[in-house]
Amino acid sequence: MKRSQQKRITLKSKVIRYMRVSKRIAQSRAALAADCSEAAIGHYETGRMGISEERLTKLIKFYGYSFEDFQEFLKGKPLPVISLKDECVSLLDHIDDTKLRAVHAVLTSFVQ
Repeated sequence: MKRSQQKRITLKSKVIRYMRVSKRIAQSRAALAADCSEAAIGHYETGRMGISEERLTKLIKFYGYSFEDFQEFLKGKPLPVISLKDECVSLLDHIDDTKLRAVHAVLTSFVQ
C-alpha cells in the first residue's frame, strides 16, 4: 500500500495542521505559499506524505510561527484545542471496539 493511502498522523503532522488552522488559513492559500497542491497540504497534515525541510520552513513562516515554535510543540508543548469535533475524532482513534460501541450508543442518543 502506498504511503499516500495510509494515514500516519504524527505529532509533526498535528503541529503543521494546528499552525494552519489556528491562523484560519485555508489549505488552498497554504498550497500557494508553499508552491504545492492543496492535496499535498492535506497529505502533510494527515501523515500520508512526508514534507521537505524547505517546504516545512516556508509553511511555518507563512503561518506566522517560527521554527522555534514548531520545535517547542514537538518537544511537548501542548497543542491547544481548536476544534472540539476534531479533538473528539482524534480520541476515537484510540478507543478499542468494545468501548467504541458504548460511545456510539451515547452519541446516537444525542441526535435522535
